[in-house]
Amino acid sequence: MSWDDAEDVQYPYSPQTFRDDIDELSAMLRGLAPRVAGMDGRLADAEKTVLRVDRRSLEVETSHRDLVAAIRRLTSRVEWLERNVRLRGGVDAPLDDVPARLRTLARTAEQGREAADRGLDDNARRALRQAVDAHASAVHDLVAHRRAGLSACLVLASSDLDDPEHRSTAADFPILMERLDETRAHVRALAGPAVQAAQALADDERAQRDGATVVREGDEAWHELQSQLHERLKSALDTGALLPEWFVDALGPVKPLHDSERWTETAADLMAYRITYDVEDPNRSLGPPPGPDAAHSWGERRLAWHRRLSAEIHELVR
Repeated sequence: MSWDDAEDVQYPYSPQTFRDDIDELSAMLRGLAPRVAGMDGRLADAEKTVLRVDRRSLEVETSHRDLVAAIRRLTSRVEWLERNVRLRGGVDAPLDDVPARLRTLARTAEQGREAADRGLDDNARRALRQAVDAHASAVHDLVAHRRAGLSACLVLASSDLDDPEHRSTAADFPILMERLDETRAHVRALAGPAVQAAQALADDERAQRDGATVVREGDEAWHELQSQLHERLKSALDTGALLPEWFVDALGPVKPLHDSERWTETAADLMAYRITYDVEDPNRSLGPPPGPDAAHSWGERRLAWHRRLSAEIHELVR
């Protein structure tokens, strides 16, 4: 292309348009400068805020360490005071001095729980009743099929061979006999489990009837035991007596201001547990922890009681 030809080329933008675009871009660049400066200022503010947060976090962490240290010092001081009070003749709460009447109540309550556990639970009774009902329903179906078969036999015996009803009944008779055989087999299959279920329900009813008195006396003994344990605990707290180490280790030396009722109920339950299972460990409130075969050696009831008390104590001292 020659210069003469270039002069004839038509460009989409004129030189004036390019100048205007350049001027506009220049104005935009001039406006960006203060914005960038403002962003620098905000970035500096953000860095200052982060530094303040870091300093505050350090102060909080330091305060937490100081608080933990203060609690430890206070705990040591309380232990020191308690030892001195004991050495100088402080009165010990007689929680470990369990009279015979409380042991009798605890034993009676445990016997009541044992009697109640010997009965079937609701799910087991429901399953047994379902087995009995299934057999009864199958017997009902068997009776219905037998009646249908007898009716068919009467029709066949009292009608002519060319009678339409006779022919229809004769055609359906094999089906009736097949259903009768299937239902009879079903009844036989259900008979054994139904008899066993009925026997188990009868034994359970007899056990409930025979153990009703033991269960009732056990419930009464448990309520009386709890009442007396509450009184013993209240007396110890009111007189300022020194609680045993196993008690203090689990629930503290005094009743807390919050959850005081829950604390009292757990304390009485803990005392009942120790009396029921003759726990005499002076340091551990629940005695030795359950072993891997605790469900067998202790029994499910004691193991469940131990776990429940452990969880309640943990929740209270958290």
